[in-house]
Amino acid sequence: MAYYAKMSEDQQQSFKRFNRLMDGKGDGKVSFQEYLDYISSQGYDHVPSNLFELLDENNRGYLDFEECVTLFYLITCNRVGKGTFSLCSSCYGNTNFDHEHYTFLDNYDLLHSKAWEAMMKDLVKTAKLYYDKSSLDIKTAAEDFFSSLDNNNDRKVSLHEFLGFMWDKGHVKMGTSQFFKELDNNNNGTLDFMEVMALFYIIKSGRPFCGGCGEFIPDMYFTCSVCFDNGNGLFCVCSNCFQRNHFSHHHSQFLDNYALLEAKRMQGVATCSNQPKVTEARINS
Repeated sequence: MAYYAKMSEDQQQSFKRFNRLMDGKGDGKVSFQEYLDYISSQGYDHVPSNLFELLDENNRGYLDFEECVTLFYLITCNRVGKGTFSLCSSCYGNTNFDHEHYTFLDNYDLLHSKAWEAMMKDLVKTAKLYYDKSSLDIKTAAEDFFSSLDNNNDRKVSLHEFLGFMWDKGHVKMGTSQFFKELDNNNNGTLDFMEVMALFYIIKSGRPFCGGCGEFIPDMYFTCSVCFDNGNGLFCVCSNCFQRNHFSHHHSQFLDNYALLEAKRMQGVATCSNQPKVTEARINS
């Protein structure tokens, strides 16, 4: 009931249609046959055969309102595995499965990887915008940066070339195969020019690593404003670590990157307004 109560009006209307189609008699009780008829008519071939039994906790032979809400959630959220190959932790741990692929992620890492992939694509897009709008001098510097990674001049940067460059230049935190993989948007095993431009942008713009989890931060982050003002080196944390207080630092004043930019802008405005005004000398005729 909690899930139903939190539904939007459109979602509740969708559920009511779902329930009305399944409950053919309209008695508020969905029998096993009604369940089978509905699943078959809607083409839900991926729904496991024992799901009705699992939902019918009291073994009454029918699904009540709350149990139908649970079924609606499982189907609409794809928890029953349409188009996916999913495993419980026990079968995964015991390798009790047969599948054509070998790369698996748990649901949390999968969501994280998809979100990360989207953010890295945004970084590549941002880098492209900067490059397209840049002066000739900056474009030349960007080309030189790419050439310094592309040792064999094939217009592609391999993992070996990437790691050699990053370690040679002291970018140790970014000099990993995982970071290379995250830059490789098209997953072809090499970095093209624009993917390298994203790296160029990351380095030149001073994109930070989290002081809590140690991971690169591609999106919003929180910065210690005291350290920022003192110029003693930035201390930044990602939003997850900041929310969970998963970091240790000797200052407690933090601003997110947008608020920090606005605070610095307002300081600049205040500084300008406090400067003495220069009075023009006028000659009265």
